[in-house]
Amino acid sequence: NFKENLNSILSNLDNINYKWDALYLNENCYRHFKSNCNGNFITNNVIKPKNVGYGCYGYILKKNFINKCLSDLFPIVIPVDNFIIKKSQLDPSLIVLRTENPLVNYDKNYISDTIYIK
Repeated sequence: NFKENLNSILSNLDNINYKWDALYLNENCYRHFKSNCNGNFITNNVIKPKNVGYGCYGYILKKNFINKCLSDLFPIVIPVDNFIIKKSQLDPSLIVLRTENPLVNYDKNYISDTIYIK
């Protein structure tokens, strides 16, 4: 029911006219950052977390996101998921949300190929 769930989430955000830049459809935060992943509910199934966590395997970016981030992206010195965490914590104008329940899952036994990059 991915399409129906996603349409419902997007419709709910539109109905309350909530402005956002990125919406994570996954959850890979709690095992790394614990309670720092909590946040305020925007709708009954979307939160604005303190930290979105790692992983760019299920998300929606609006054009606003690109416009707000482009000047800080280069040179590329960290993985993009780390960049989004840092940018969203330092720039209050960048609104990054996460679904309460993941719409996109992954194999949590997978070892990241960027985890040891310094």
